[in-house]
Amino acid sequence: MPLRSARNRHDRRTSSDAARAFAAAATGRDVLLYVHGYNETFESAVRSAAQLSHSLEFQGRTAVFTWPSGGKLFDYAYDRESALWSRDGFVQMLSALVGNPTVGRIHIVAHSMGTFLTLEGLRELRDSAEVYSRIGAIVFASPDIDIDAFEQTVSR
Repeated sequence: MPLRSARNRHDRRTSSDAARAFAAAATGRDVLLYVHGYNETFESAVRSAAQLSHSLEFQGRTAVFTWPSGGKLFDYAYDRESALWSRDGFVQMLSALVGNPTVGRIHIVAHSMGTFLTLEGLRELRDSAEVYSRIGAIVFASPDIDIDAFEQTVSR
């Protein structure tokens, strides 16, 4: 048990440091944050974000929030658990971006199961007016979420 607790503290500290480093790199620019979906590898997520940013002719910084997808068609349950496990990292990244006063608007594009992760993270931050005041657009592309769960989350 103590080893696991120490590992979790280390993981949180490392992801928090990474979030702050990215927020510092985005200084003075709007940010397009792409959250990939189910059955996507790190490489395909980066490629998708780059294609999206290029197609939109986005002038700010483009970032990818990745989570450990199995990257396989039959890994749906694994991917759902991994997306949920990654919620804290998403919240840390978004909080770090908002915490940098020189970062502009934050635009989020979430695809497939990334919508589930994004909604869970935003739900956790629902009482943070500062976060919501900095978000520009939120786009859910092919959302992988039940419509009733979506309506319940958005109403909160």
